[in-house]
Amino acid sequence: LNGTLYAVLEEGKDKKTKPVEFSSFNPDHKNALKKLKKNPTGIIRVLLVIKKTSSFSLVYRRNYMARKLFISVLGSTNYFQCKYQLGDFTSNDCYFVQTATLDLHKVRETWQETDRCYILLTKGDKGSKKNNWEDCPGKHYEHGLKYQLEEMRLPCPIIPKEINNEFDIWEIFNLLYGLVDEDYENYDGYDLYIDITHSFRYIPMLLVVFSNFAKFMRQTKVKSITYGNWEARNPETNIAPFIDLTPLVAL
Repeated sequence: LNGTLYAVLEEGKDKKTKPVEFSSFNPDHKNALKKLKKNPTGIIRVLLVIKKTSSFSLVYRRNYMARKLFISVLGSTNYFQCKYQLGDFTSNDCYFVQTATLDLHKVRETWQETDRCYILLTKGDKGSKKNNWEDCPGKHYEHGLKYQLEEMRLPCPIIPKEINNEFDIWEIFNLLYGLVDEDYENYDGYDLYIDITHSFRYIPMLLVVFSNFAKFMRQTKVKSITYGNWEARNPETNIAPFIDLTPLVAL
């Protein structure tokens, strides 16, 4: 079993938790272990009577791996093809920086079905949902980011999240916090991979503040914050640098 055992003293509504020294020689513990083996993937409770005056619950909580989350904002402007580079990594030619960033993090090779990729979209006639997600009216590329991501055949779901009001800071903050609150009890925290290349005005700062807040509230770890600097590309090779902003979070 890959997990930790706790004894929870239940006295009315109050619950006090302390570690249990689990012994297979104890008949009560042995029976509890048999029940745990039948359901090792969730959280279950087995009643043990340690003392006549107190009742304890034996709780098994599996130590899950951290869930990986990729968070990016899609812009609505007309993008141009280039390659992105960071260290030894160089992407394929792409219009959307998100595809290059996902390859940078080896999502196709190392991520799992339980991980998530979130793309934040803005609404309205000029928003990214209408202009760069599915259809691309007036653009020199035929398909939007949704099609490009489907072509990558990632092992994890691609989930678009719509921003109702891009000027409402708290709406966006609550949307982001909801991403790390989903199924929180089933994972050993979250690993965040954030792309801020096309974030709207203040959103890069908001993402940094959010990531620090989530570190304390939901045991998240910021693994990467990157910016694809298309403007700084080499005109001869058409390679643009990725800027690694992750050290800013450590500050």
